[in-house]
Amino acid sequence: MMKRLKKQISTLTLLFFMCCFVLPIIPPTPAEAVEGTSLTDAQINAVIDWAYANAYGSAYSNYQCLAYVYQAYHNAIGVNIGPGGSYSSAIEASRNLELHSGEAPRGAIVFWEAAPSNSYYGHAGISVGGGRAISANVTWSKYPDQRVFDHSIEGFLLYDNSGRKLNYIGWAWPYGMIVEPISIQNNAASNITETNVYLSAKVLNNYQRVTEVGCYLSTDGVNWPYKASDAVNITDVYTNVWYDNTARDFGIALQPGTTYYYKFYAIVNGNYNEGQVGSFTTTGSIPKPPVGPIKEPVEIQNNNVANITENNAKLSAKVLNNYQKVTEVGCYLGKSQNNLNYKASDKVNIADVYTNVWYENIPSEFGMTLEPGMTYYYQFYAVVNGQTYTGSIGQFTTKKAEEKKPEVTFSNLIASNITQTDATLTAKVDNKSNSQITEIGCSLGVDEKANQWRTSSSQVGKGTNTIEFNLRQNFTKASILPGKTYYYRFYAVVNGKTVESDTKSFQLLSPEEALDKYFKALAKAVVEDKVGDLQNLLIFKGATGLGVSDADVKAAKNILGNIGDVQTVFETMRISSEHFITLGDSIGKLWVIRMESVENFMYRAKSIQDSSVNRMVKAYDLGKQDRESQTTANKAKVEESEKQIKKHCDELMADIDRKKSEFYMNFHPNLKKELNVYKKELKDLKENYDLMAFYNLGRYGTEG
Repeated sequence: MMKRLKKQISTLTLLFFMCCFVLPIIPPTPAEAVEGTSLTDAQINAVIDWAYANAYGSAYSNYQCLAYVYQAYHNAIGVNIGPGGSYSSAIEASRNLELHSGEAPRGAIVFWEAAPSNSYYGHAGISVGGGRAISANVTWSKYPDQRVFDHSIEGFLLYDNSGRKLNYIGWAWPYGMIVEPISIQNNAASNITETNVYLSAKVLNNYQRVTEVGCYLSTDGVNWPYKASDAVNITDVYTNVWYDNTARDFGIALQPGTTYYYKFYAIVNGNYNEGQVGSFTTTGSIPKPPVGPIKEPVEIQNNNVANITENNAKLSAKVLNNYQKVTEVGCYLGKSQNNLNYKASDKVNIADVYTNVWYENIPSEFGMTLEPGMTYYYQFYAVVNGQTYTGSIGQFTTKKAEEKKPEVTFSNLIASNITQTDATLTAKVDNKSNSQITEIGCSLGVDEKANQWRTSSSQVGKGTNTIEFNLRQNFTKASILPGKTYYYRFYAVVNGKTVESDTKSFQLLSPEEALDKYFKALAKAVVEDKVGDLQNLLIFKGATGLGVSDADVKAAKNILGNIGDVQTVFETMRISSEHFITLGDSIGKLWVIRMESVENFMYRAKSIQDSSVNRMVKAYDLGKQDRESQTTANKAKVEESEKQIKKHCDELMADIDRKKSEFYMNFHPNLKKELNVYKKELKDLKENYDLMAFYNLGRYGTEG
C-alpha cells in the first residue's frame, strides 16, 4: 500500500504542486462522518508512534499533508480517514468530518486554513497533545530540505515560501471514529457515622487509560486540604473508586454533627478530570456545657484520676442524681480547657441516690492516643430528666517516658603498663541483653574522635566481662610514638546495634621518662636492700610497666659507661649467679660515676677557695700601690673582686642543692653529707670574706 500511494503522489505532483492532496474519492456526507466506533488509547498511541517514526527523513520530505495523515492512521491501525480511503484535500476533509473547536485532543486530526497560494487545499496534521501537532510541508529555517516537523498548533509557516502563518480552524476524528468523553458519575456518601463515611464514584473512561484516581475532602467546599489518591493503570469501560476509612485514607478524624464536602477526580490520557462536589453530615453532636450555675439536686462530684501511666489513666466521678432518672453519662477530654473535643459516653437507665461513672482505657473509650509527659483536661457530664449537667474541669499529666538504659555498658576504663611504645587498655563490659555480643573492640586515635585505628575480637558472653587490648600487639597498623598522647574508646555490637563507651586518653613515656623511671626503681631497691636476686629486679619491667626496649638498654649502657651485660640482664628470664655479679659490678661502677660527680663539686669549691686567697694577696698589693701614689685608684677594683668571689659561692651552692635532689643520690648515704660540707665551706667563705681589710692593710699598714 505504501509503495502504491507514493507512486500516485509522484504522478499527481504536477497537478497539485503545493499542499494537501491524496487519493481523490467521492466525499461522504457529514452525517456519515460522525457515525462509528471509539478509538482506544492504544490505537491513538500507535498512530502518533508511526507519525514520529516516519518524520524528519528525506523519504517523506515531499509528502503532502493529508497523505501523511492518511498513512499514519492506515498503516498504524488500519483506519481510513474517509470511506474507502481519504479526501482530495485538507479543506475537503475538514468540511466532511465533524469539526470541533478548542484544544485538539491527542491523536485527533488538526486542520488549518488555506494559504493564499493554495486556497483550495488548506493544511492538516496529527495532534500529539499539549497544544502541538506533527505535519508535512512545514517551513523550518534550520532544515530547509526537510518538511515534516513537530510544531505548535497555533499559527505556523506553511512550506510555500509565502511567509504567512496559517490559522488553526479545528480538529476532528477520522470517518467512523469517535472518542467518547470522560465523566465521573454516581458520587455517593454512605454508611455515615459520627466519625466516618463511605465515599464512592465511577469514572467512565471508555477504554481510555486511567493512571490516577482520588478524592478531595474539606469542611467548606472551597479549600480542599485533605486528599486520598491511588496510582492505577486501567483501560476498561469504567473504573470504580471508593474510600471507606477517612482517618486512614484522608488523614482526618471526622467530628460528629459536622458537614463535609468532597469531589472525585481522575487522570485519563494525561488529562485531569473532576466530578461534581458532593456533601454529607456526620451523625450525632457534642453537647455543650450549660450556661450558668448547675441547680440542685443534681451534682457531679469526686472527679478523680488514678493509675496514670505514659499513655493511659483511669477517670472517675459520682453523679448525685437523688433518685432522678439518669439516661446518659459520659466525659469530655482534650489538650485544652476550651477544646474538649474527645468524648466517651454510655446510655443508662438509673434512678438511684447516685451513679458512679468511670473510664479506664482512654485510647479505646475516647478514641484518643495519650502522649507521655502531656497535660490533659477532662469534664464529666450526665443527662438527668432530659437535662445535661456537667462537673468541674479537672486535669492530669501523663508520666514522662522512661529513658531505657542501654543493655550493654562500659566501666573502669584504664590505660596501664604505659611505656615508651606500649600500653594495656582494659575495661569492664556488662551485657544485660538476652544475646551475646557478636563483636567487641577498641578505637584509637590522636584526637578526641579516637577513630584512626580499630581492633576487635569475637564473641563475649553475657554478664560481666573484662576486655583487654595491647597497643603493640593489637594495633599493629597504628603509629606508636614515644611521648605521644592517644585517645581510646571501647565498643560492642549486640543485636546488630553498636554501643560505645566514653573516650579516655593516655600519654606514652618519653625515652627520658622511661630511663628515669627505671633508675629510680633500681636505686630504691638497692637502698632498701630489696633487690634480692635478679629475677626480682626483672619484676620492675612487668609490675611497674617499665617495658624497657632495646633502645632503652642501649641508652642505659651509654649512661652507665658501657658496664656489664645489661641487655642479658633485661632479656633473660632465668637468672643465674653470674647475672647477679654482673648487676653488682654495674651498680658499683654506677656509684663510681656518681662519686666522680660529687668530687667535681669538691674541686670547684677548692678552686673558689684558692682564688679567694690569691685575691687577698692581690688586694694587699693594690693597697700598697695607693699608699705610695697617695691615691684610691685601686679601691674600686678590690670591691669588684670581692663581689665576684661571693657570686661564685652563690652559684656553686645552688648547683649543690640541685645535685642533692637528683634521684641517684640515694645510692650512697655519704654523698649528700659530703655535698653539705662543700656547701657549708662556701657559705662560711661568703659570709666571712673581706678583701677591703687586706686593701686597707696594704694602704695604711693597718686594718683600720
